[in-house]
Amino acid sequence: MPSSNDSVAELKRRLRHEMSQRRISCASSAQATASARLCSRLGKLQVLAESAVMAGFCATKGEIDPLDALTRLEQEGAVIVWPRTSTSTPRLSFPRLSFHRVTSNEQWCLGAYGI
Repeated sequence: MPSSNDSVAELKRRLRHEMSQRRISCASSAQATASARLCSRLGKLQVLAESAVMAGFCATKGEIDPLDALTRLEQEGAVIVWPRTSTSTPRLSFPRLSFHRVTSNEQWCLGAYGI
């Protein structure tokens, strides 16, 4: 149980760390099953079927992978955009995030955090 002295930022940091450790410790077969179930459920959502643009992400470190659902949406005509972070000249005090459409595998590159 968190103490009343813990800051919200510290509680969030702990939660992110705990969830990261849980994801990493899951067997790859469990991750694949969870990804397939998620993609199946996403495929049934009418709001996604009606979306013209969808933001995606590349799963890393045991995260559930939405790629099958995003591929299906793209095949059905949606534009998929992918995030890219930049640490050059950060605005305020955090990295900048922008979204880009990738139309060929040659456009993929590692971002500022190696993702």
